[in-house]
Amino acid sequence: MRGRVISYFAMAILGMQPLGGLLIGAISQIVGAPDTILAEGITVILIAFLYLPFLLKNFLKAEDKIALTELEEPLVNSNL
Repeated sequence: MRGRVISYFAMAILGMQPLGGLLIGAISQIVGAPDTILAEGITVILIAFLYLPFLLKNFLKAEDKIALTELEEPLVNSNL
């Protein structure tokens, strides 16, 4: 089962690269290479800002879980 899942990920990543390259090539023929790269950079920054709240929410959940596990550990006094 794991091999099938990995093959779908590989197909999605490697299969979409030629289509993305074709799209970016067509855009750069019309607009120009520097402007196309600028647009790609702006797009990446926008996607990062859109993803940031989700990332922070998961990060804070992980910190809460760590804090809870630290509180749940029994306090053992070995000096007695």
